[in-house]
Amino acid sequence: MSPRAEHGRLVRSLEKVHLHRGNSVKVALDRWRELGEPKRPLFFVDCDHAYESVRDELDEIFSTVPDASAIVHDTFFQSAE
Repeated sequence: MSPRAEHGRLVRSLEKVHLHRGNSVKVALDRWRELGEPKRPLFFVDCDHAYESVRDELDEIFSTVPDASAIVHDTFFQSAE
């Protein structure tokens, strides 16, 4: 179950936190370019559970930004069950 309307609820009042929606890799690489292509960026990749899609996202990041680092996690809202 997705939080939908609750998207960003915990961070929306934090002035230096900006949420971006869309294709995560495209949005992240667009932001990296807009910031002047800084060296050694850190990408936080919120992935699904499919190995192939995670691999594809990381391949795209590292083929575009070879000196990048990445944290991969699935932050999908899940119930207590």
